[in-house]
This record gives sequence, C-alpha cells and structure tokens, in this order.
Amino acid sequence: MTDMKKSTSSQGIEPLHEVKGLDRGHLSRPKLVALALTAMTPGMGMVLVPVLVFTYSGMASWTSLLIAMVAAMCIGAAVTTFARRYVVTGSLYSYVSHALGGWARCITGASLFLGFILMLASIVAACGLFIGSFLTSIGIANANEVGIQAVIYLIVLAISAAIVIRGLDASVRTSVILSAIAIPPIVIITIASAIHTGLHLSSQFDLGKLTFNQTFQGVVGALAFMIGFESCAALATETRDPKRTLPWALIGVPAVLAVLWIVPTIAQVPGLAEASDQIAAGASPSAVLSIQAGLGETFAKATDLIFAIEAFVALVGFLNYGSRVFATLGIDRLLPPRLAAVHPRLRTPVVAIVVSSVLGLLAMISMVFAVGDITKGFTAIATLLAYAWAPSYLLIAVGAIVVTLRERGVRLGVIVASIFVIVTMVGIYVNGFVNPPSAPYDAMVWIAFVALAVIVFAFLILQRVGARQESRARESDRTPDMMADRPVSAQSVPD
Repeated sequence: MTDMKKSTSSQGIEPLHEVKGLDRGHLSRPKLVALALTAMTPGMGMVLVPVLVFTYSGMASWTSLLIAMVAAMCIGAAVTTFARRYVVTGSLYSYVSHALGGWARCITGASLFLGFILMLASIVAACGLFIGSFLTSIGIANANEVGIQAVIYLIVLAISAAIVIRGLDASVRTSVILSAIAIPPIVIITIASAIHTGLHLSSQFDLGKLTFNQTFQGVVGALAFMIGFESCAALATETRDPKRTLPWALIGVPAVLAVLWIVPTIAQVPGLAEASDQIAAGASPSAVLSIQAGLGETFAKATDLIFAIEAFVALVGFLNYGSRVFATLGIDRLLPPRLAAVHPRLRTPVVAIVVSSVLGLLAMISMVFAVGDITKGFTAIATLLAYAWAPSYLLIAVGAIVVTLRERGVRLGVIVASIFVIVTMVGIYVNGFVNPPSAPYDAMVWIAFVALAVIVFAFLILQRVGARQESRARESDRTPDMMADRPVSAQSVPD
C-alpha cells in the first residue's frame, strides 16, 4: 500500500485510499475464479442472453453476441494491465486514478455507483421473472403484478445480503453449489429446442440483412449480461497473490462465457422466434422453450425454480463486489464515510451491503412502475445498465493505453484491445442517440446520461463538504498543541 501511494504521488495524482479491516489474503485462486464465474450465472445466461439479444437483433443475434464477447475479453485485457500492478478495493474506480487522475476517478465512481445499483436491480428482476413464471404455472394469477414482484425482490435481496454479510467463504460455498445445478437443465432445453425447430442456419447466417443499428442494439443487450465480470478485482485485497490470481479471472471468465452463450444462442433463436408472443406476455424463456420442445410442464416449472436460484447466486456475487466499491467511495468521501465501516468480527462492509441492496430494490420497483410490465422493466433496466457502465470501460481502456505508454513498454496487444473497447463503447452511445430502439428503451441512453451527470455533481458537493469537515477537524486538533506552547508553572509539569 505504501508503494502504491508513492507511485501515485510521484505522478501528481492524489494518493488512493482503500477499505481497511477486510480479511486480507483470504481467497485462493480457485475460490476467486469460482465466485467470479458463478456471479455471471452461466446457466441463467444460457437462458436469458439469447432472448435479450434476440429482442434487438433478431435471427442474426450471434453476431451481436460475438462482438460483445470480443469486447469483454478486450476489457479484461485492459483491466489486467492494472490488476498486475495494483491491489485495490475499488475495482475500476481505483485503477483509473493511477492513470488519469481525479476527474476520471470521479466519473468512473459515478458510473460504478449507478451501475452496481442497476446490476442488483436487473438480477433481482431476473429472479422475479422466473419465480413469477413458476407461481403463474401453479395457478397464482397475479404473480407478475408489481405488488407480488416487489415482495419477491425484497425477500431475495434480504436473504442474499444475509449471506454476503457472513463473509466470503459463505458466498463461495453458496454460489458454487447452487450454480452447479443450473447447467444440465438448460443444456437439455437447448438441445430439445434445436431438435424441435431446427437451426435455420441460412437465416441466422444471412449477414446481408444485418444493420448497424440492430447489431449495436444487440451488443448493448449482450453487454448487459457481461458487464461487471471484472468487478472481482474489488476483492483483490482479500485475495491470495492477487497480482497473479486476478488475471486468471479477468481473462478466463469472458472466454468461458463466450462458448457457453454463443452456441446456445444459435440453437435457441428459432425457438424464441416461434415463442415471441408468449415471452412478451411474461412467460420465462426456459419454460416456453421446454413446453414448445415437448419436455412437459413439470420440467418447465422445475427449470423456473432452478434459474431463480441461479439468479440468486448472481446477487451474492455482485453484492460482494458492489459493497467493496461503495465502501471505497465512502473512504474518499464521494459517498458518506459510514459506508466504509467494516464489521470487526465478520470482516465485511455491512453498511455498504445493506445500502446497496436497498438501492437496487428501489431501482427495480421504480422501473417496473414506470414501464408497467416486469418483462419490459427487466429489459429496460438491463439496457440502462449497459449505458451506465460504459463510461468506466471507456476510461479504463484509455487508462490502460496511458499506463502502457508511460512505462515505455511496447505491448501492442493491450493497445489494440483497448482501442477496440473505446470504439465499441463510443459506438454504443452514438448508436443509442442516433438510432434509438423502440419505446420505452429509447429513453435509457438519455436517463443514463442525466443520471451520471447528477451523480458526478453530487459527488463533487459531498467531496467538498468532506474536505471542509477534515479541515475543521485538523484545526481543532491543533488547538491543544497551541495551548501546550503557552508558559506553564513548574507545579503543572508532569513527571
């Protein structure tokens, strides 16, 4: 930590602060990689990624997903540039400061603050979709209404927060066990759906019908599921040998997910095209594809519960990540310092865990109220998430180039990967403004832009207030010293 502060100070950048009191060096490489992979819910992604991308890109959805996966691996390469050099608790927020200074750190902090809230909201919405579909299938007619969904969100977030508060070991055990049971059912569904409908490869690989607008909207949808995979860097302090361990997760996770998600997308798209009306009505993709492929209603009901459980796993992972980032923002007084408090026995940032859970709950309920539908609410929040997180990816890519050039090392791979990330992130924003999707999703890019501006402004105010409070505290600390300089009698001098 001392070396880190010296390096930043020598470059004219304000020294970084990291969260104290966490369980240092606790996570082994297998545990970190397991948590990083399960937090991305590979099984649930095999269900929801195809339908989310299909909503935007149609039959050629695999092209958007491929671009998103390449972008994710390039992001991993850019983040690895920092992970091999610095051990931080603020993930991209802390890394950016080492390359670009305070202004970039403020923007990245705003992006991650909004992003983690939306991430938790989107994951809890996925839980609500699957649980609602199951409850509907057993005769509970109002399971997809806002009131019942809000109760589901509350219960799921409360249980996941309780697990995260108990510590990383509890999180890893829960994540690995629950995630392992989700892969076999979706493999069965994917194969059955492909056999039932056929692959229609001539339509899926007809690139002549692709448009820039559809492709980039699909990239936004796909990135909504890839976003945050690098957040495992927030656990660097708690990881054993983090400078070697983190790159395994940062490069390995998107590579594994690329295989797990692109192949099922090609297999499922024809079935999704046939079932688009049912999915739009609120039925889960796994249930619809199961029944459509002849697997039966019992199997469909079971898959709904299985994938609701895996969505719960993602909540556990991202509550761990987001709470560390929120706590780091609290240390730097961009958020209230109370968020940085770490429980002395459990060694977890309890206040940050609770606050981020509450904000995620409120965000999802608000979105469902705004659009009036849980399926549209999920798609809208996932789209908004991509626009909110994009600035942090853009800045980390620029920062990776700066660090590489500053050290005068010719690392062409890092520079090319970072340029690809920059082009992709800029393209996402430009396309969102120039060729917006249909309502209500067309408003998401504007909401993200305005929300980020408001958060940056609030951060600057909180930081200024915090600086004044620190200044007053230093002045009050100096007062006893000034009194001590005054002449005293010999009788008042202690032995």
